[in-house]
Amino acid sequence: MNAEMIDGIVLVSFGGPRGEADVVPFLENVTAGRGVPRERLMVVGEHYFARGGVSPINAETQAQAEAMRSALERAGRGDVPVFVGNRNWDPYVHEALLAASQAGVQRAAVVVTSAYSGYSSCRQYREDIAAAVARLEAAGERVPELVYVRPWGLEPVVVAAWQRRAVEFVGRAVQGDVSLDEVRVLFVAHSIPEGAAVHSGPQGNPRTYERELMAVAQSCVQAVEEFLGAQPGWDLVFCSRSGRPEQPWLVPDINDAIAALQGSGVRSVVLVPIGFVADHMEVVQDLDTEAADTAAGIGMEFLRAPTLRDEQAVAQRLVELALNAGQEPGVCQVDCCLAPLRPGTQRPVAAFEG
Repeated sequence: MNAEMIDGIVLVSFGGPRGEADVVPFLENVTAGRGVPRERLMVVGEHYFARGGVSPINAETQAQAEAMRSALERAGRGDVPVFVGNRNWDPYVHEALLAASQAGVQRAAVVVTSAYSGYSSCRQYREDIAAAVARLEAAGERVPELVYVRPWGLEPVVVAAWQRRAVEFVGRAVQGDVSLDEVRVLFVAHSIPEGAAVHSGPQGNPRTYERELMAVAQSCVQAVEEFLGAQPGWDLVFCSRSGRPEQPWLVPDINDAIAALQGSGVRSVVLVPIGFVADHMEVVQDLDTEAADTAAGIGMEFLRAPTLRDEQAVAQRLVELALNAGQEPGVCQVDCCLAPLRPGTQRPVAAFEG
């Protein structure tokens, strides 16, 4: 095999519970080392329990993997297997790496399902993968050589997918008697701690997470303007903050942003979830339930564009990036995307815990 040849892909996701019995153990994995009482985890898990303990992220990740397998077949590389591993629930990362090894994979590309730069969306995944490698090697197992696909949220194919969604759903909002001036577009992403936001990206390029999101949002607004002849009002907003109340996280919160529109003349709010690759608990609870309720409470129409999910064009681009990952220069430095530490501890503050 050519030394540069990728002969396997490992798709790494957050993971989620598959039933009620999984909910608390899953949350214990997510909050490991943070001393969160079991009683608190039961409260946090209410959104899962209300849905039978099943997170949609598992089916979404499997669908993404299938889309990548289809893209490999179309590219004439159906011989390249795709393995799924999760950080916080089965199949775990170490299980995916072991499966790749047992299948004879020598050099695997790692694709993370979070698309942007940051500790919780990139570096933490790499740390967990490194821990999985160490675990397997300590047990005497061979681990394939791993190369990483860089953060891919600004890939033109990905941006174009968000542009199509923005154009379609703003177009829906202005049907009937609603004018463009009466529409507000909210581009939404997962909030992260302010300290993590400052340190996201390579040293010397602070706040990369926000800048990447803003670039996608601005591209979408331009696409809407080209389609409708004018720009809608819009904002970049955040959801799903956690952690201590006194710790600053990125704002505005999506519910605050919607509530602030009351009396502004806005009649329809369009959510474009550019920070979310697939539907999972933050999407179905924080957006489709809580944000929708906030809009309904002030008599405002609520439209939410779909996430990328298993869109074939995106899957094809991820496969291209994976197959060429070993030939591209790395963009992640040793001190890239450092995590803020919890006060008085050496434990990082983690986002994306839902």
